[in-house]
Amino acid sequence: MKQIFSSKGIPVVPTIGNNDVWPHNTLLPGPNDITRTYSSMWSDFIPPESRASFLQGGYFSIEVVPGALAVVSLNTMYFYSSNEGVDGCPMSDDDDPGNQQFTWFEDQLKMFRSRQLQVWVIGHVPPTDGHYYSQCYGRYVELSLRFQDTILGHLFGHLNTDHFYFMKADDVHVDGDANLGTLNLADHTASLFDMLVADFSRLPGPQDGLDYGDYAVVNVNPSVVPNPYVRHSGHTRTT
Repeated sequence: MKQIFSSKGIPVVPTIGNNDVWPHNTLLPGPNDITRTYSSMWSDFIPPESRASFLQGGYFSIEVVPGALAVVSLNTMYFYSSNEGVDGCPMSDDDDPGNQQFTWFEDQLKMFRSRQLQVWVIGHVPPTDGHYYSQCYGRYVELSLRFQDTILGHLFGHLNTDHFYFMKADDVHVDGDANLGTLNLADHTASLFDMLVADFSRLPGPQDGLDYGDYAVVNVNPSVVPNPYVRHSGHTRTT
């Protein structure tokens, strides 16, 4: 990464995913061996002023264009409903690692807003009510809508499918801490095209009085690394 990108002045901003931790899908509150390991591995990409937050919880921010543009790299493992090592942002627990990260995230957004910087938010597991613990998702949506003047967009991965969807103000009102299942495209009999058409058909059409401030777009990107499990002639091959 340093040789190919950093040496040419292209910023590299890493983020922790569910396949980067062990056991799979599980990350306990930090500091821990995983945050320490990645802090060392990614030391060239994490600015000194962000190393404390990364050691604590695997998240950090960096100004990629000084004085103009920043990236906030979230550790979505602390919001992910498949991570049984956390409690899912319960409102009564300020020490929950998800809540601590949201407090930090809000402070970062306030700071960048006060300095008139724009922000890209990145992470691995995308924010949906099917991927995040209920209260984590509600907090994410609330911050995203409240700081629309500062956040340029949301970039995530995990699903290996190039698409986008909307967060809306109604999503802020989420009750309970239900551990919701994750989306599995293989469970759907409809094609991806049919699924997207169905999703778009449920979007609100143009209407008087619609407040576009109640909506935010999340972009989910495919992997740039080819899937090692390639289906060919009815068989699965590994590369």
